[in-house]
Amino acid sequence: MTFDDLAAMASAATGREVERVTLDDEAWIAEKVAAGTPEAMARMTLTTFQAAREGRFAGVGPLLAELLGREPRSVADQLTGANAG
Repeated sequence: MTFDDLAAMASAATGREVERVTLDDEAWIAEKVAAGTPEAMARMTLTTFQAAREGRFAGVGPLLAELLGREPRSVADQLTGANAG
């Protein structure tokens, strides 16, 4: 699953164009700081996007279902509200 995939799924689920816009890390930080986020918090939040870029969220192991007490929901299901609960 990539951010492009997610944008396409969100477009399909909402019937509206959802476009992925990519900023370089420092531009993203500057935008968050300009909107009032403390720089340290913006930098900490950025690490989630950096990890995703590196593929660190690419897989789901069986432990997730055990911790949740149910099978994980797909991104598509989450976008459409299917299997809520």
